[in-house]
Amino acid sequence: MYSDGAAYENGVVQGNDFFFRLYKNRDSTPPIVSDGTGDGDYVSRTYGLGQTFTTPADVNRRLYYIEPNIDASQWTAGQPITLTLWDSPEKKRMIEYTGPITGTNNGDHPRFFLYAKLEPNKTYYYEITGTSPANLGWVAKSTGNTYAGGTGYKTVNDGDAAITYSGGGWGVSSNRGYGDFSDDVHYTTVNNDSFSYTFTGTGVDYVTETSSDQGDVDIYIDNTLQQTVSTYSPSRKSQQTVFSKTGLSDGTHTIKVVKRSGTYMLLDTIRVQQAADYRFRAVFGSQYEDYVDDFLDISGADELQFDNYPFRGGYDDPTYFQNAELIRERGLDHDVIYGAFLQSATIVNGAGGVKFRSSTPSMKRYNVYTYLTYGMKNMYWFTYWQPEYVVDFDESFSETPVSLTGQLQDAYWQIQALNAEMQNLGRTLKDLTSTAVYHSGVRPYGTTGMPEQYSPDFYVKPSDATQPIIAGFFTHTNGRKYVMLTDRDYSANKTYTFQFDPSNKPASLTEVSKTTGNEVNSGFSYQASTGQLTVTFLPGEGRLFALPVGY
Repeated sequence: MYSDGAAYENGVVQGNDFFFRLYKNRDSTPPIVSDGTGDGDYVSRTYGLGQTFTTPADVNRRLYYIEPNIDASQWTAGQPITLTLWDSPEKKRMIEYTGPITGTNNGDHPRFFLYAKLEPNKTYYYEITGTSPANLGWVAKSTGNTYAGGTGYKTVNDGDAAITYSGGGWGVSSNRGYGDFSDDVHYTTVNNDSFSYTFTGTGVDYVTETSSDQGDVDIYIDNTLQQTVSTYSPSRKSQQTVFSKTGLSDGTHTIKVVKRSGTYMLLDTIRVQQAADYRFRAVFGSQYEDYVDDFLDISGADELQFDNYPFRGGYDDPTYFQNAELIRERGLDHDVIYGAFLQSATIVNGAGGVKFRSSTPSMKRYNVYTYLTYGMKNMYWFTYWQPEYVVDFDESFSETPVSLTGQLQDAYWQIQALNAEMQNLGRTLKDLTSTAVYHSGVRPYGTTGMPEQYSPDFYVKPSDATQPIIAGFFTHTNGRKYVMLTDRDYSANKTYTFQFDPSNKPASLTEVSKTTGNEVNSGFSYQASTGQLTVTFLPGEGRLFALPVGY
């Protein structure tokens, strides 16, 4: 079968060939590298260090990790460092975070694993922060602008000794819980009080809280008034960049901020734009993704099935949604049907330790609908019939749908009802392709938050961004759009309001019924004039809505 080689057995040529495959590295998105050395800064509770970088035109894999250059000999074990990935230095939207890690995992090049989904041709910002009062981990940077795709930044906390506070009204507020850098601010209530900071760099940002009890401030650079800035906002917002100055000559400059009105003026941080870049590598394509790709390529399978059970002993698996994200992406990339095993059993070890805990009907519903929202189509329960004790894994099973003796148990009827719902929805779901999945509320690790702006492919979101909702967007083979809205809370019934794009409100809305599989216009409230949808969910429930043809 293979004309360019022959198989041998004990030195004797055979009339057949052995199956083999020469492995080569995946054609992943190439790493982003900022190199050069000769300088550096420390990270601590007072100093955060950051760098912008630009993704290439083709991003076909997730960002696996960022690897800065940190001197491990100056990083005492137990001192935590966190790396957070943002949409920009202004930190309007957090993409992902990792840590804290309390010691290097790779010598002078510690790896901060992110598994973040990034867009092509876009600038992102990562920031390294620590909670230790001591300076640690000299973070190397170049002696000049060596990386054209980004800029280095140093964040100076309000408690730094180099900041001068002038006037008699200054105080310090710590442990605020509002999301400030290092959880503290300096504040004054006296007009004409000021602070100043002398820095070396090419730009500077004034970062503070904004609130209804704050007013105007005058900002000076090198004794020249730049502008008067309002720090007022109807509600309190933390880490707000209210002033930014770039294009300064590479040298020493001074920023001064003077209180003019309002009850308070605050300082959270001063962010200094560096003339240099911090050393790092941003690596795309994880071993997990490679493993799934290899499986599909070598096996030639046209289906992808995985098991990752959410309800562990005493906690929910924190990688549950990360796994769902990666399986969805690899399945779509290979154009195969993908699906999952659902958790139906309680599993304990011989000592009585719970590996996988008992799942209530609400938990089973959550397992089903979270996976359906990700576009999964092959759904199997593990397991229907109770297995005998598994010696190799020290596992005993219970609460399965069918007992060891063949008796139907409570889980059987719970699963029977959910299977019927999946069958009815499946008449529509089988012809849908997942186009995007977004999370609101406290976003699970490895997932994508709701975009700020509406678009043709993102047209509805929760009115309250703090609610734990998953929105799965789909397109039918005929081009029609669908969205599944799922409650990530499996503890109680909830009623949520959703807002469709105000500039493109659907004239009508129907839901695919779980009981008949037909489209219905009852059981929810939709106001076409405002684009508001109000829905009541059972715990962990998802509901599939159909948009009008041509929307």
